[in-house]
Amino acid sequence: MKKLNETEKSDKKSEQQKLLTFGVHGLNNSSLLAETAKACYVMARSILILNALWYIPAALFVMHHSLESFIKAFLISEKIPYKTGQDGHKLIYLLRQGQGNPRLIFFKEILAKKEIKELLDQLETFYIKNKYFETGFNIKSK
Repeated sequence: MKKLNETEKSDKKSEQQKLLTFGVHGLNNSSLLAETAKACYVMARSILILNALWYIPAALFVMHHSLESFIKAFLISEKIPYKTGQDGHKLIYLLRQGQGNPRLIFFKEILAKKEIKELLDQLETFYIKNKYFETGFNIKSK
């Protein structure tokens, strides 16, 4: 197997980076999450347009994922840390992480609106119960 010299390595890396480019900004965690959020938003709207009751749970799941991804994209762009795992899916928790940042003042405004906060709570509850359904059984070993 042929070893690559430094120029060849640089060219190969440059080619790989070109494959991972969104628009003129390139790929980073924040832009990737934003693109994921947009795709999930489009899917949720498409599902809801079907007006089929059996698709509503899928729409709710994707709506939550869209909001979660958008919030995380903003947090990452501002270098604000947040927990991963189950807590990392909690919309209210994520919004609270960024509400003190002057560039994310709209997080605080969202949290101040009772109706929106209730909607986020309901989406979060639905999402967590379905994503982590096995923990809802409270199975205890003896």
